[in-house]
Amino acid sequence: AVYDFLESYLNCKWYTPAVEEIPTSKNITIENNINYSYTPSITTRTVHSKLFYQNPEFAAKHKVTSEAFPYYVPSARVHTFNKFIPEEVFYKNTPEYYALRGSKRLPTQLCLTNNKVYEIVKDSVALLFKQYPESIVISVSSNDNTQYCTCENCAKIDAIEGSPSGTMIQFVNKIAAAFPDKTISTLAYQYTRKPSKTKPLSNVLITLCSIECDRSAPIVDNCTDFTEDLKGWKQITENIRIWDYTTQFTNFLAPFPNLHTLQPNIQLFSENNAKWVFEQHSHNPSELFELRSYITAKLLWNPNLHIE
Repeated sequence: AVYDFLESYLNCKWYTPAVEEIPTSKNITIENNINYSYTPSITTRTVHSKLFYQNPEFAAKHKVTSEAFPYYVPSARVHTFNKFIPEEVFYKNTPEYYALRGSKRLPTQLCLTNNKVYEIVKDSVALLFKQYPESIVISVSSNDNTQYCTCENCAKIDAIEGSPSGTMIQFVNKIAAAFPDKTISTLAYQYTRKPSKTKPLSNVLITLCSIECDRSAPIVDNCTDFTEDLKGWKQITENIRIWDYTTQFTNFLAPFPNLHTLQPNIQLFSENNAKWVFEQHSHNPSELFELRSYITAKLLWNPNLHIE
């Protein structure tokens, strides 16, 4: 609120941690009837940029987080299946814990209809929350591949649900029910991006990833399948986290003309129950690094700003 006041009423500007514009005057006149309040639609805003991570005060000025995964258990932020049931510990003696692919169990993903898998994951989650008592979020999410379980039980659920997210949400809901005062995050990513028919519990955070989208145009124009999936999740949950991608990962310094897409994309997220948004900027310096960090942070706070 203080930084918003300084910016809106006293015309202070913070462009980078080292570049700011603070007016100087011997006299300041302030209206005596200011009555302003604002609640951003996106409540947890993250720009994956060293400018904010290494400068918490600069992050505060722009109302974004100073870390990539605030509130999360530090060691369980994403792609956690193999952390909970490590291949090197369990695969040799209990291959049935893992995904059936063709005629063989492979340690690519977990078999989410195996009750022993549920018990081990639940115990692991409990242990991590005990180890990090200040954390309120943990990720129970797929490994970074699409080789999910196709055993009879999993396949039956996925067929009924219309998506492999069916087994995922049913499994994660069981974990979430055991920890009603915590938030269980999971991925709507690649094979689980299409929404299930089962509604996530209120303490399940759906992290929807736009990794497949063409970033040269707004998502609503060039990635209609993602847009439809987002709208589908909106119908069944109010607890959506977006993992968006805004940079050129193969060459951070190459020109990447997508600045015109930032606002319509963030507006799309905001309009569809995205309470958390993680913008995966380059983190390290890249093309127009300061400008991109600044604009993205501004739009997360207010998606309807006059971008020019």
